Amino acid sequence: MAILVFTVKADSFYADLQHRTARILPAGYAPVVSLCAAVSDRMGILELAIPKKGHSRSHLAMLTGNQADETEAHKQVVSITADFLVQHWAKPDFIKVDIEGAELLFLHGAKQVFEIARPLVYIEVNEENQDLATQAFTAWNYQLFELSPEGKETSIRRCRFNTVAKPAERC
Repeated sequence: MAILVFTVKADSFYADLQHRTARILPAGYAPVVSLCAAVSDRMGILELAIPKKGHSRSHLAMLTGNQADETEAHKQVVSITADFLVQHWAKPDFIKVDIEGAELLFLHGAKQVFEIARPLVYIEVNEENQDLATQAFTAWNYQLFELSPEGKETSIRRCRFNTVAKPAERC
């Protein structure tokens, strides 16, 4: 089975960095396909807020709960859904989600991903989104876990900041 890696970054700075890094990987590494877009609950154009202290806390401007420092600039970004991605890319076996408070938007746009593709998920969930994220994963028959620093999984009932979600049939 061939392994492919797909990455999606809303901030063009990081999308370009991933693209340049993927080009210089030595032979034997999985091919990497990078896309510059925000993954959300809708197709369209959204505003990305870039904090003064760097791009690592860039976030969708429409999110009020993000605690990033003062905004330096706004960029318009293309917004797509995870369901749109699986119509054009191979079904994912694993998804890592780190989208600075937009995890509920991601989940709302990923119904087909979780009902049909059934990937393993590592997701960062902000405190204010944990109850609704838990409800979404429960509705899709996913079990939740947290990882210890040593990599040991512990079953949890509610999403935490660092959550592993597994389809029940893969547990």
